[in-house]
Amino acid sequence: MGRNRCSDERQAQIYEVIKSFLMEKGYPPSVREIGKIVGLKSSSTVHGYLAKLEEAGKIVRDPTKPRAIDLVDDQAWKDTTTIPLVYRGEDSFEDEDNIITEIAMPNNWLPVREHLFSMHVDNDDLASCGIEEDDFIIIKQQRLAKDKDIMLVIPEGETKAVLRLCSKEKGGGLLINDLGASDLLRKAKVIGKVISVYHQF
Repeated sequence: MGRNRCSDERQAQIYEVIKSFLMEKGYPPSVREIGKIVGLKSSSTVHGYLAKLEEAGKIVRDPTKPRAIDLVDDQAWKDTTTIPLVYRGEDSFEDEDNIITEIAMPNNWLPVREHLFSMHVDNDDLASCGIEEDDFIIIKQQRLAKDKDIMLVIPEGETKAVLRLCSKEKGGGLLINDLGASDLLRKAKVIGKVISVYHQF
């Protein structure tokens, strides 16, 4: 009886942690974060409590995703989209190791909601286009570009992704331009298109 009571109290504690985390950040905590907050070192123990909460119909989970925990009730965060904030390396931008944190954005601020990630801008190279140092940009993963699009690319022979403004060349193709230097689009690894910019004041 005492053991069951302790288990029920721990489940309730974990439920409140998930709820508070969702309300504050707009996205769910990871299993590791839950364990750290409630003082459980074993991820398998946390998984066990989550399984019991799911069986009780209090949460729903997607086992294929690291943060896919949702509450059945109290879903005030449903009007937001969770977007990973990532490093600017050449590894997959969807790789969990490349994610610094996650941010929640109101859905009505986003023209699309899928295949998105965010990055911190560390220079003023495209200040003339309205993107300045310390801004945050949201990028939609895509390989196609058109005139005046600002694209995130990895130039041939480089390892760091950079922003480039696309413009038409005389032959009808596209050049990726930046500060007077240009690379042919076909020679760069195109990651995606900038769809939103958020300034720091």
